[in-house]
Amino acid sequence: MSTSENAPSNHHTLVFDVIKTNIGGGYNKHSGMFSAPVAGVYVLTWTIYSGDNGKTAFGIFVNDDMVCSTFGETNDVDYDYDSDTGVIVVSLNQYDDVFIRSIMTCSTNIVSFAWNTRTTFAG
Repeated sequence: MSTSENAPSNHHTLVFDVIKTNIGGGYNKHSGMFSAPVAGVYVLTWTIYSGDNGKTAFGIFVNDDMVCSTFGETNDVDYDYDSDTGVIVVSLNQYDDVFIRSIMTCSTNIVSFAWNTRTTFAG
């Protein structure tokens, strides 16, 4: 993500607009959706940096079914970023949709700076 997001609401899909590699063209940087170009086994990983004094919770979804989640908390600590990383191996059918979405209303920001803390997704 090229910029931070202020306290995402529940069911907010993260959009990763900085693309380094997109083999097969399955990732859409405008919607935040990855559509599997071919059926197979995929390794999906994401890191979410959250700001100070709050909580975040995100799930990774395949066709609207949550398959894994991460939770971040930095309550009562100023200027303390939390990084939460998830990794999952999943079998996808061609055109299955994968996305990362908040599973609660977050009480802090999602942090993404090019110079030291980048919220990322890879798969």
